[in-house]
Amino acid sequence: MKQLVIGVLAHVDAGKTTLSEALLYTAGAIPTLGRVDHRDAYLDTHDLERARGITIFSKQALFRTEGMAVTLLDTPGHVDFSTEMERTLQVLDYAILVISATDGVQAHTETLWRLLRRNHIPTFLFVTKMDLPNPGREPLLASLQKGLDEGCLDFTTQDQTWAEAVALREEGVEEKVTQLRLYSGAKFQTVDTVSPGQVCAALGLTQTYPGQGLGAATPAPPPLLEPVVTYRLLLPEEVDPKVLLPKLRQLEEDPQLHLVWDQAHQEIHARLMGQVQIEVLQRLIQDRFGVAVGVDQGRILYKETIAAPVEGVGHYEPLRHYAEVHLLLEPLPQGSGLVLATRCSEDVLAGHWQRLILTHLAERTHRGVLTGAPITDLKITLMSGRAHPKHTEGGDFRQATYRAVRQGLMGAQSVLLEPWYEFTLTLPADQLGRAISDLQTMGGTFASPESDGEWATLTGTAPVSEMKDYPLTVAAYTRGRGKFSCSLHGYAPCHNQKQVVAAAGYDPERDLEHTPDSVFCAHGGGFTVKWDQVPQYMHLESCLTPDRKAEDPAPVPRVFTRNLDIDEKELEAIFQRTFGPQRRREYQFLAQERRPAPEVTIAPPKQQYLIVDGYNMIFAWDALKDLARENLDAARQRLMDILSNYAGYKGCRLVLVFDGYKVKGNPGTTTDYHHIHVVYTRQDETGDLYIERLLEQIGKNYAVRVATSDGLIQLSALRAGVLRLSAQELWREVEWVGRQIDQAVAELNRRGNLSRPT
Repeated sequence: MKQLVIGVLAHVDAGKTTLSEALLYTAGAIPTLGRVDHRDAYLDTHDLERARGITIFSKQALFRTEGMAVTLLDTPGHVDFSTEMERTLQVLDYAILVISATDGVQAHTETLWRLLRRNHIPTFLFVTKMDLPNPGREPLLASLQKGLDEGCLDFTTQDQTWAEAVALREEGVEEKVTQLRLYSGAKFQTVDTVSPGQVCAALGLTQTYPGQGLGAATPAPPPLLEPVVTYRLLLPEEVDPKVLLPKLRQLEEDPQLHLVWDQAHQEIHARLMGQVQIEVLQRLIQDRFGVAVGVDQGRILYKETIAAPVEGVGHYEPLRHYAEVHLLLEPLPQGSGLVLATRCSEDVLAGHWQRLILTHLAERTHRGVLTGAPITDLKITLMSGRAHPKHTEGGDFRQATYRAVRQGLMGAQSVLLEPWYEFTLTLPADQLGRAISDLQTMGGTFASPESDGEWATLTGTAPVSEMKDYPLTVAAYTRGRGKFSCSLHGYAPCHNQKQVVAAAGYDPERDLEHTPDSVFCAHGGGFTVKWDQVPQYMHLESCLTPDRKAEDPAPVPRVFTRNLDIDEKELEAIFQRTFGPQRRREYQFLAQERRPAPEVTIAPPKQQYLIVDGYNMIFAWDALKDLARENLDAARQRLMDILSNYAGYKGCRLVLVFDGYKVKGNPGTTTDYHHIHVVYTRQDETGDLYIERLLEQIGKNYAVRVATSDGLIQLSALRAGVLRLSAQELWREVEWVGRQIDQAVAELNRRGNLSRPT
């Protein structure tokens, strides 16, 4: 008999548990239909689940149908328990993604879809609540094709057979198992063996952890969804945290729970997904250990990366020890994590030493130098190293490797990253202005609003630190009519890096556990060399030196020797292809007033280019923001007029980019408006992506600037090496230009009046 494991996933309140109950009832596995609101659902077996009316823990049920034995896994839908859901994906043959017809594709639905695609799980979409008011079958299918995948099809209209091959894999278990159980809801039966494709509970394992691969199975990849806030547990005065901590470690069988011991303050911290998980944890601690714990307000878990490649050097040479390591640290795209590699020849450093260095790179959480947060989105490459034939030990390379990472970070341009939410906000159209103002204040970014006159929808991203309590705010000012949903978008540049770094008060040179300094030896003893002086003492040449010889240990990466400048003719050709022939700027009378002294020869400056994120300006500038609430087209036209005057006076080539990716069938347009180029991106192409591509073409020229307050575009500009200015900085320039033009016009009028006969 075939064994199938099918998981049911959904956004919270989509009807997932109700569907699971119906499947089990139809298959004859349960005698009656349970209901979440009646607190008698077959798979919601825990008291906390029945009390709250939500699924918190993944459950399984067994049934047979048409020659198949099916294990049905019901997973949590609430975002706080996403990790519990994510770990079930490793065992699924198929997935059923439940979508509410009244709500459509939510932000968390898109996250689930990405997880299913990443794990290559064949997925059925099941639309519930079709009996309630909804857009209709065809609009719903269109929204699924647009929001998830163009390949979504309606099975009820297909006259063909659908089949998928089931891949089964046998896995061995190393430890001794005392009992095997097959669960169905709260009930179970003990069995002597399980077949490939079945899901079971194995008792007696003591050294295992969630996600571990047993036997020939590989470990599960790290979770895509992880906690982004850490909370301090507040204990009663009579409870010793050191005594309670070992007991709480028992709860870490749940992979969503991350307990951290703060040695400096003698405190227990827990990394949690949100308020619901906090309350569940408090209840579990009370029930199992009889301790009533509280939590503080929590703090955001930041991460750090760098903006440009840098070399890190670590040297460790106290008496009778020796190791030197040279690393190349390079920034990677958002969400890449840490990637480790080696480009060091074994003629320079033996292979076993290289493998040891890579092990040391992987074994530790390396801290950044801004706030001491973990580093991410970096590629660390071993470029060169040296060992001593007699005095080098394994621990020497550990010390040198740690110091090399830290020394490189000290000399890099560090970027603080914070978690961002991806949100969808639907509310009455007359309250759109309040929402836009809130999101701008929070540092959020969003596409142009969609409105049918009665309701308006905003989609975008915003920092987690600013949005933790915003759903309650929305419910308050919309009197319960507004609907706010969000999911974790990932880590992106911090919207208030200076304030966060200042508040952290972190001094990287005082962090002795993560020192950037090296140890050298002279006159029979070791001495410490500060990180910025290490290049003057190191024994190997820098891996970034542009004039290395062919026989040198580590070849120079070409990326550091190429010419990063771009020829003016090439730049002109790019703009000719993109925007067509260029017209000469007007306001020539202003230029004629600036006559250089005849004895001075000044080389003409390179042409200036400014790329402007249109909607970012509209919703950041007060004058346009108010206008946009009434008429977005008028706000766009006003912005074009303002920037046309600005470009004409400044003599720069200005590209104004508007986001048109949500406009159905939009092919994208590029037009000239007076002195500026206006771009409307095509369907499914965001303004961010267009600007990023344009920067890749022309960003190597130092005369290019990009105007936006969008953190992701600013990071792209930073990586492309171009200058950035915020929306407010551009507004101040626009105001200054306006005053200059007014003065010039006033002067011309004055001259005209003086020349008239009296």
